[in-house]
Amino acid sequence: MRRWTGPTVGLLLLALYVVLLARNDIDALMGGGGLPALPGGWKALAGGLALAIVVLLGARVWPLRVHVAAPRASTANLSLLAISLITLGALALRVYGISDNLPYTNYPDEPAVADRALHILQTGDYNPHYFVYPNLYTYMQAAVYLLRFFALVSNGSLQDVAGIVPTDFYLWGRLLTALLGALTVPLVYLTGRRLYGTGVGLAASVFMSVNSVHLVHSQLITTDVPATFFSALALLMIVRLMPAAVLHSGQAASSRVGPASAGRYALAGAAMGLAVGAKYNSALVALPFLLAHAYACVEQPGMWTVRLGRFFGGRLWLALGSMLLAFLLSTPFALFDLPNFLNDVASVVAHYRFGHAGHEGDSNWLYYVTSFLRSDLWPTLLTLAGVTMAFARHRRADVLLLAFPVAFYFSMSSYRVNFERNLLPILPFTSILAALPVALGLAYAQQAAHRLALSQARLRRTQYTWLPLSAALLVAVAASPATVAALQRGYRQSQPDNRVRASQWLDANTEPGAKVWLEPVTPDLDPSRYLTARGDHVTDHPLDWYRANRYEYLVLSGGVYKDIVYDHPEQNPALREAYQRFFSENEKRLAAGFESNKTDHPGPTILIYRTGYTAPATPADVHAEHPVGALFHENAANGAGGVTVQLVGADYPEAIKAGASLPLTLYWSADAGLSKDYTVFVHLVNEQGDVVAQRDTGPRDGTYPTSQWRAGEVVVDEAALDLSASLPAGSYTMRVGLYLQSGGQAVSAFSVTGGPPGSSPGYALMGPLTVEAAEK
Repeated sequence: MRRWTGPTVGLLLLALYVVLLARNDIDALMGGGGLPALPGGWKALAGGLALAIVVLLGARVWPLRVHVAAPRASTANLSLLAISLITLGALALRVYGISDNLPYTNYPDEPAVADRALHILQTGDYNPHYFVYPNLYTYMQAAVYLLRFFALVSNGSLQDVAGIVPTDFYLWGRLLTALLGALTVPLVYLTGRRLYGTGVGLAASVFMSVNSVHLVHSQLITTDVPATFFSALALLMIVRLMPAAVLHSGQAASSRVGPASAGRYALAGAAMGLAVGAKYNSALVALPFLLAHAYACVEQPGMWTVRLGRFFGGRLWLALGSMLLAFLLSTPFALFDLPNFLNDVASVVAHYRFGHAGHEGDSNWLYYVTSFLRSDLWPTLLTLAGVTMAFARHRRADVLLLAFPVAFYFSMSSYRVNFERNLLPILPFTSILAALPVALGLAYAQQAAHRLALSQARLRRTQYTWLPLSAALLVAVAASPATVAALQRGYRQSQPDNRVRASQWLDANTEPGAKVWLEPVTPDLDPSRYLTARGDHVTDHPLDWYRANRYEYLVLSGGVYKDIVYDHPEQNPALREAYQRFFSENEKRLAAGFESNKTDHPGPTILIYRTGYTAPATPADVHAEHPVGALFHENAANGAGGVTVQLVGADYPEAIKAGASLPLTLYWSADAGLSKDYTVFVHLVNEQGDVVAQRDTGPRDGTYPTSQWRAGEVVVDEAALDLSASLPAGSYTMRVGLYLQSGGQAVSAFSVTGGPPGSSPGYALMGPLTVEAAEK
């Protein structure tokens, strides 16, 4: 009776836990005929299990006798080498491909931390004004970005904080996440070794180092991996509160041991506070602490009232106070900006309670386990076996290890929102649980070998060589799929993003000043080289519209059309049909395509189409709304070549409302190459000769410098002019000319002949232009 009562109670507790997790699904199955109807539904099942547990607890509970031996001193150096190599391997897997998509960011949660950290540097405002996440990792990122700032300043890439480009800092931020992810591995080893021995510690560290979900999120600036690190740190500090004799006993240890020092309690509390400062739900790490403290109090002699008083003694409040202080130090504006803090935390709870489109379900207890079975099959199966064994054994080490992941899993399963990364903080615990069946299997095998009456030499080889090597091989085989997948993913992520490839293609196949229209999730083109405009969908305008507005290329993104055309065609049938028609009608206009794949093309698919627009080849091909015909003769001073530039004509409306942007297109042509970069000025002048609006830039908004013009080429210069809303209604003219910027001064470099009446040697005069009163 005694030999099976303990394990049976543990397994019944596990069954009760599963029933509580699946309570809604059980009721649904019973109501739908999937399970036999039972009065009371899941409550009846839970009540029956609870009653069985109570009955069995009437008998004496014995733990399983097989346990994991403590580490042997002779293997200490080998273990140190092994965990060092495992940790370095974990870091390498996390760093490989960490620049994925940069300078683009595909993961929407990264800016929530990274950009707020950069905001601290740029403004000096230490309040992130954002408490959906606690602020610990934001401040850690800000510290790393400070180092990055001075590195960029020292090499001349940056002058001041105003010039910060966020994506220049993202790689350093990701490296911090990767480092914390890798450092979680030795923490798991140290905890596993203290709980169950060196073998469990090493196996657990392997499972922790190659977990697929943890690897992915170790390459992102998010709070989940830091929360996992600090949860692992807290677990180690908690485990250190209990002597090994207490951890490995099923009941009270025979030897009386003193409580851990106040310093250890303070450290455990601080580690728990940092875990909460990384992510709020890590507060559940207090459960194993309370258990550890209770076990330590039980070990002391005295009546139950004395032990109860000891439990509520100073060490408990010291740890909890340290926990609160560490959290407030990591998120200080939880006090100083209390209303925003409370509102943001409430919004998180409501969000998880009511759902997130695309990431929600009513059976999340099943979703999470099946997700991890898909990504990490063998480690997850070993974890489930380890959880079952820990419930059956229920040694104090087992209970201590189970408390946090069981409560955390139940908590996450009770919400409608489901993200795999939410479960990352339980990985240090579950990695040790996954190693437990391997170690117990090895222990059983060694006992079986001893009973076979082998010779001493053969027994030693079997027990201490072949069986441990077999266990190590099992761990390696279980970890190998995730390792291979990480290497494949790292290779893919180390390749240029499709948006980078598209940018490179455009640089090689277009002239400076090319005009390009882009959908969202497309390349960020150099504004000093391209004229660009963006819109939601390429189908918003017919192709003739793009040509009429002088767009040369259209850039489409699979990040926009893939969901509409392929993934969820039912959501917007009209838009899907418009895209399909565009693809069909413009198949021959496809200039370049960069298809996303899982091997070497990361990022969304990018398609580049030619519109068919071509600029006028010669001045004779220009059909401007307003012919100008002014000749700008370059002064032969200062090394200039005496080139003549013709302002062939201009397009602009004859009337416009104040407050609008005047669309103005100028057509230039030079008879030879220019050696200088000149500035084009456009001045709007009233009847008194006063300049009331002006625009001074290089041609084509600075994207096509005059030194790059070719002889006889027609340069189509789009130079819109913004008008003030307070501009009085009336008749105005425009002065257009060229000048040279030299030493910060505008130097007249041309003399003008010809052109419309009123032109002078310094400019060509165009107009009149009627300005109407702004709309009120």
